[in-house]
Amino acid sequence: MKRELPMLLALGAALLRLFLELSHYQRTEMQWQLHTNQWWAFLAATAVFIGVINLCRLHMHRIRRKVAHWQMSAWCLFVMASFGLYGILLKGPFQAGNQEHWFRWIFDSVLQPADRTMFSLLAFYIASAAYRSFRMRNLEATVMMVTAAVLMLNQASIGPMIWSGWGDMAGWFMDIINAPAQRGLAIGIFLGSYAMVLRMFLGLERKHLGL
Repeated sequence: MKRELPMLLALGAALLRLFLELSHYQRTEMQWQLHTNQWWAFLAATAVFIGVINLCRLHMHRIRRKVAHWQMSAWCLFVMASFGLYGILLKGPFQAGNQEHWFRWIFDSVLQPADRTMFSLLAFYIASAAYRSFRMRNLEATVMMVTAAVLMLNQASIGPMIWSGWGDMAGWFMDIINAPAQRGLAIGIFLGSYAMVLRMFLGLERKHLGL
């Protein structure tokens, strides 16, 4: 039953969802959607709880071992615990407090500037990696470098000062060259996902069951 019961539950849920999609029972579909939303919220909360436990175990291990930069692990646990306790004491354990003034201030004035600073520093590493990768050794690398240069000049403030046509050229690259490739990738991903889901529902794929 450890193998057959999860497979039957997955097959039953798939057939029920297919029936609701192909039928006109909108009231039943809305009730089913409400139930599935509640299940999804419960699974998401459980995943976050497991993630917090795993994060605490990892950083506590680093602190006990006194590995390099263990102070950052202690700071991570302190921030996580203080932020969580503040929300619980403010709104209670069963209410959301992410719209409270200090919550928004921490997010807008601390987290977002730190996030932007980190990505601005990463821009230098990305530019260095692009310089090493986009050397014009063959035709493909040349096309990639020219395209990257056009797109970067379109986004940079100095680009329109040099030439006003970067926007039209970048739009042509994105709409004519990039969009069909993205659609082809999306179709391939959909077909692969559909095949995997079909294998799961038919019982041919059992890795998600731990078998």
